[in-house]
Formats: sequence, C-alpha cells, structure tokens
Amino acid sequence: MGAASGARDAQPSSRLVDEPIAIALSDLPVGGFATIHAVLPANADVDRRLVMRLIEIGFVPGERVRVVAQGHPGREPVAVRLSAADSGRKNMNGSTFAMRRHEADFIRVVPDVQDTRANDATNRRAARR
Repeated sequence: MGAASGARDAQPSSRLVDEPIAIALSDLPVGGFATIHAVLPANADVDRRLVMRLIEIGFVPGERVRVVAQGHPGREPVAVRLSAADSGRKNMNGSTFAMRRHEADFIRVVPDVQDTRANDATNRRAARR
C-alpha cells in the first residue's frame, strides 16, 4: 500500500498562474514603459464613446506605451507615446497623445519588470488611501 497509497493521497498542485499586475495608465511614472493589458468598459454613454475612441486610435491590449510627460499641477494632462520605440517595431516612432487622467484611468497597463518606479508610485498611492 505504501507507494500507491501515497500517490493517491497527494493532491495536485493548485498553483495559480502568475497574473500580471496591471495599474492605471495614469499611475505610470514619467519615462515609464508598459504594455496595455486591458481597456476597461464604461457605464455612462459619454464614457462609452470615450473608451471606443481610445480603442479606435490604438489603445488596445498588447500595445506598448510610454508616459513622456505630465502637466502641473495635478499631473494633468498626461502625455502618452503609443507604439513606444522599444516595442520592437522597426521604423515605428509612435504617436503622442495628451489625455486627461480620467481618460488614462480606463487603460490598464503592465509596467516593464525593470521599471520599479511604477510599483513605487502604486504603493505610495495605496498608502494615501
């Protein structure tokens, strides 16, 4: 019974696949690179049109972005480079868009692993709440 019993008693590992930690595009620090993970759905008609427009101009999952500047005060508007130069696409410099933080909040991004500044910004924001 020894080995066979032990094999039956062993439970399969229920290890979850690591999900990427997505943050709002508005929380990505200036100079930070990321990949779009999702564009959140909107409830209000006005916001639904906004989300559709963001998707139409290229803010889609898998696309690379970089925050190039933020206005002062209030870090608004946010200047975002779409199809950031490090995306691996040759001859692709990207387009730069200025957006309000409200618009950038609909876009969820996964910061580059080496970009720990994004994690620091998220932790600071969470601590303020």
